[in-house]
Amino acid sequence: MGLIVAGESKVQIPSSCAKASVHKKSKVRVARWLSAIGYWLFFIAARRRWCSSFNLFNQFNSFNFFQRSLVCGLWSVVLWFVVSGLVVFSTGCTTPPKKFEIKEFAPGIFLGCKPHSQEQFDLLHQRGVRTVLSLETLPWDIRPERKLARDNGIMYRNVPILASPLAPREKRVRQALLVLSDPSLRPIFLHCYLSEDRTSLVLGLYRIYFEDWTPAAAWHEMLDYHFHVRLTLRGFETYFWSHTEKPNWVFQARTARQQDNKTTRPQDHKTTDTVH
Repeated sequence: MGLIVAGESKVQIPSSCAKASVHKKSKVRVARWLSAIGYWLFFIAARRRWCSSFNLFNQFNSFNFFQRSLVCGLWSVVLWFVVSGLVVFSTGCTTPPKKFEIKEFAPGIFLGCKPHSQEQFDLLHQRGVRTVLSLETLPWDIRPERKLARDNGIMYRNVPILASPLAPREKRVRQALLVLSDPSLRPIFLHCYLSEDRTSLVLGLYRIYFEDWTPAAAWHEMLDYHFHVRLTLRGFETYFWSHTEKPNWVFQARTARQQDNKTTRPQDHKTTDTVH
């Protein structure tokens, strides 16, 4: 089924989102430090027999220096892979985007990869963007962007949605959809990191809840936006297909929006706001 997104357009800038690689390196650096801490925690725990139920810990004090170093080293490597997987891969996309694009998803709704620079915020200004809605979860991803938004007079909303094999929290998805459907915040720019998985999930449900698309049509569009069907993101796929029926809060929100449009004009909001 070929789907055409009404009014879709792209804006490209010569520079890339190369700064995204810096954020990826910072995540790896955190994992490395946590692994080093785990190395010494294991050593101290073994020496003091905090976990005497483990046979390895009972034998640890009988090891020579080389054996102790080997055991702690292996533990550190295992911990590094575990922490790296949780910090880097389970919190979102890991491949830096090659270029910054602004796509028009619907009237007043734009999407794209995470903006990192003043030049990219200038592009958002050119499109008249009033609000940035971020789905990022990590502080070192959120704080710099919030500051850039504040400096540029753009409202900032953050609804953290974790990319993992587990389904996202329904509360978070509902918050993101309510922000996205609020006409007083438009034009609005939605992004996660690459604008693929988390963004596609939110947009797919938006099509069903607020534009009356069929689940099949919304799913095909999600795939067109490079949504990944894989084990590490199994929770998104499961959540989507188990939430294709419109909940009551959607009808309430649509009714409230219609009444507001008849009686009031959009009001100015605070520059920044994180949804809890």
